[in-house]
Amino acid sequence: MVDLPFGNENPDHHLGGQEDNAQHPEPPIPRVPRTHISPEVVAILKNLPLFNKLESNKEIELLNAIRIRKSLDHALDPVTHREPGSDTASLITISDEEISELLDDNIRTYYKDVIPVSVLKRLAASQKTTHGESQSNKRSLTSTDAVKKSIETRLAKRRCMTGVDIVPRVVGVPSPLIFPQVMYDTEDCVSIPLPFFLHKNVRYIIDNAAMLNTVKLNPLDGASKGLQILDIAKLSNKLGSELSLTCSQWVEAGWQMYRFQQERDRDGPNGSFARWYSNRFNFFNSQIDKDETYEAWKSLELDLRQEFRSQKKEYI
Repeated sequence: MVDLPFGNENPDHHLGGQEDNAQHPEPPIPRVPRTHISPEVVAILKNLPLFNKLESNKEIELLNAIRIRKSLDHALDPVTHREPGSDTASLITISDEEISELLDDNIRTYYKDVIPVSVLKRLAASQKTTHGESQSNKRSLTSTDAVKKSIETRLAKRRCMTGVDIVPRVVGVPSPLIFPQVMYDTEDCVSIPLPFFLHKNVRYIIDNAAMLNTVKLNPLDGASKGLQILDIAKLSNKLGSELSLTCSQWVEAGWQMYRFQQERDRDGPNGSFARWYSNRFNFFNSQIDKDETYEAWKSLELDLRQEFRSQKKEYI
């Protein structure tokens, strides 16, 4: 057997496979997306409401923590923990504008149960001033607009009341009533029967305003939409119809109607419109025998009152 010279040995004959492996290592396994798996999903995630983004990110952070812990256990004890944790999932993007929203205490309180740690860190960084001082919860408290909004929200949500309308209670003297808007709207379209102006009936309308029977009218001339007014026919069964009052009740209701019409006079409580009602009521009320003759003249008084809506004639 003839030995070949050393210099003629081809090292590739023995080591070629190993060198090829060293020069061309196997490419790494590509990372499989767990959150942004396709352009369609990315578009959907981008348009998610902020609540859903925060809730999803909080869940992703929890699952990522479990994956990292599993990888750590595998590295420390591969015999017991044979499989490492899978790759962590990426979070859904929270924009700077959305972070700015969360700087408001009121808004942040609404989302407090779903805010992930990553967002809390961004909020903490955003709340530091240029001097490194944390503004924390002072942001909304020192903001005039935020305080004003909070007050307005409270007034609306709590249906807050005021005591400016409280007047002294005098035994035997009825407290003056503030007529509700629905009565003005109704009188502008149809005549409100006199019994509706009894003190107890005005109170009934005020106390039950949200539950009263109403009807919706077509828009009046110059109006863009119709009004909701009292359903006179149905309410008359409860409050009484015309000519159903006694003489003493007529006096009480007449006084209240006069006060009501004073409020409707363009020229104020002493204007000519209110004065017409004063003259009419006083004409009948000043009769010496009004009690005895009430049944005879009450129909005439009603005719004059109804006639005035279409034929406004003054007493002379």
